[in-house]
Amino acid sequence: MGKQQQKKPTANADKFFAFGIDDNGKPRGARFAEFNERALNFINELKLTGVFPASRAFAEIAAKLPQGRLYSSGKGFVPNVRRDLIEKLEAALVVPGDESQTHRPAAPPEGQSDEATVRTISPITSGLPRSWESVGVGHVAQLQACVVATVLAVRARRRNARRAARAPRPPVPRQLERFSD
Repeated sequence: MGKQQQKKPTANADKFFAFGIDDNGKPRGARFAEFNERALNFINELKLTGVFPASRAFAEIAAKLPQGRLYSSGKGFVPNVRRDLIEKLEAALVVPGDESQTHRPAAPPEGQSDEATVRTISPITSGLPRSWESVGVGHVAQLQACVVATVLAVRARRRNARRAARAPRPPVPRQLERFSD
């Protein structure tokens, strides 16, 4: 038997960390190998806090975060973590002398709620109403009544066709019996 090789620890330290509480109230956190605009945009969409560059003390605590994933489509994955880890990370950021830089999502302008600023990629969906109060003449919401009526009419036709197929056929007169085959 040969000598087993030991795995060397990778010197590639994680550069970008993200953590926080998502919209559903779940604690999430991840570490990423590199800091770029795509990763920062993804973290901002989730309303999490990004840290780059991180101090040594923060990086030691953040090393417990699981590895995050960022896909080429701009989407990504930030796994759930323990709430106490989030609290430790937040405490490490407020320590005096910590030179970590945080990147937090921008707050919406005054008088505007978070729900009103929904990012859409499709130009078709950008003009859709966001609430019942903003529905006006010509909006897609009025089209829904026509679609429902059409679906119900099609269902009624199919139901009537099935009933007609199950109905007994009238008897054939005796004189035409020999010609009916």
